[in-house]
Amino acid sequence: MRSSNNYKLLDKHDSALIEVAFPKIAILTASLPFLGFIFCILWSLLFNFVDSTSTHCHVSNYLPSVSAAVGSYAPQKYVWRICIALHSTPRYVVMFMYYVQFHRSFLILLLNWVEISCLLGLTFISSTENFQAHATSFTSFILANLLGMFITPNRLIGAPKSRKAKSFLRLINMISIFSASYFYVRHNWHCEPGVYTLFALFEYVVVLSNIAYHFQAFHDFHDSRFIILN
Repeated sequence: MRSSNNYKLLDKHDSALIEVAFPKIAILTASLPFLGFIFCILWSLLFNFVDSTSTHCHVSNYLPSVSAAVGSYAPQKYVWRICIALHSTPRYVVMFMYYVQFHRSFLILLLNWVEISCLLGLTFISSTENFQAHATSFTSFILANLLGMFITPNRLIGAPKSRKAKSFLRLINMISIFSASYFYVRHNWHCEPGVYTLFALFEYVVVLSNIAYHFQAFHDFHDSRFIILN
């Protein structure tokens, strides 16, 4: 791995077996959950609409929740699991890159690790298989996501484009989390038609804003390259 602030000085005898510009890795890493998520939502709407949008209230609902779309039906759950598994390795690497080059905070590093690990947990343990484990992973993911965003000072984020984007996405993510929570509670208390749809819609914004937030590594490490040496 090499950047403008070299992590490892290359010896003149070293030769690269594989060398990839970081922006390409950033695009691929963000594309996996984004495209997987879009696929799961569309497939659920087209082929599992009634089952994926039904709730205990038996009122009108027009969108599946994230858990229903990505974790309850095939082939969606398999596509989502593959996408999350493939994108996790570069996420762990980037997590460490931020630690080394920017913030040097063990707490932020730990929160980022919890976020990625709990995303894997809630992806591979569906709510129908083990509700408690899924719920614990989901809650931990959300808390680590929010805390990680808000305790990282803007001055430690990186490129100016990244700072502006992350400030905006941080706000959108927070508003969406609280809005989704509000509509979820309201749906369970009052069983109003369409309220669960609003919950699902804000869930989508939480997912997409999270993906976009972490994609800003594209700007923070734009000049970096991944190198595997012989």
